[in-house]
Amino acid sequence: MSAGEEQAALVRVQSAALTKAGANSLAARGHADLWTKEQAERWLGKGFAFSDQRKYEDAFHCFERGIQLDPNHVGLQIMLGMAHHYGQGVSQDHTQAAFWYLKAALQGHADAQFMLGEFYYAGRGVPEDCAQAADWFRKAAEQGHPGAQHNLGYACGHGEGVSQDYAQAAFWYRKAAEQGVSEAQCSLGDLCDLGQGVPQDYAQAAFWYCKAADQGHARAQNNLGHLYNHGRGVQEDYAEAADWFRKAAEQGHPGARHNLGLLEALRRGEPLSRS
Repeated sequence: MSAGEEQAALVRVQSAALTKAGANSLAARGHADLWTKEQAERWLGKGFAFSDQRKYEDAFHCFERGIQLDPNHVGLQIMLGMAHHYGQGVSQDHTQAAFWYLKAALQGHADAQFMLGEFYYAGRGVPEDCAQAADWFRKAAEQGHPGAQHNLGYACGHGEGVSQDYAQAAFWYRKAAEQGVSEAQCSLGDLCDLGQGVPQDYAQAAFWYCKAADQGHARAQNNLGHLYNHGRGVQEDYAEAADWFRKAAEQGHPGARHNLGLLEALRRGEPLSRS
């Protein structure tokens, strides 16, 4: 073998050795990363167990230990955000809560996006900013978060942070209503009742009011009472109207108390006050 051939062979051997060493190093690093993630997950589990026992300080320390191992662990970010948000195991600090919610939100976590939207809407831990709130609500709503869908519907209906758009409000309210959110069901009923963003349809209004009313939503109960009282979308039925007004009045709805009083006066044939 010539000197040149010997040198080429040596280079190939060295290259193979380096490649093997590099592969071993990557494998070792991969195992270390996996071990670190597993340990972070264990700390999250321990924190959950302490939370279930209402040992919030112990839970918080577990979440802190976990995040030190894996700073990008979205579950730990959420739990730290909640701990600071509600003052569980640590002093309540909305700025710190917003910090951790933002980290999780940027990773696409819908609950964190929703909570960050709430913080921006209320100016809690961050400057009040309805446009930022609507943006985070939209991100969560597009992932199917029912609370965010309702809030985005509200923003569209009232022009808060976005242009007022009743059709968009109805779209998002419907998404949330179909997931059982009573406030969204009532609000969708309002739009159907008034013909805002959707064709006016008293039967549809009654349908959604009934959904919300059955969940104990006082405003929906009062509005359903109105439909029964006037026979809109449902058969006129004063007894049914009175029943729904009463349910709402028992929850302290002021309009329902007034409506129930008027209805009972009518049934007795008493003259109505013009006030």
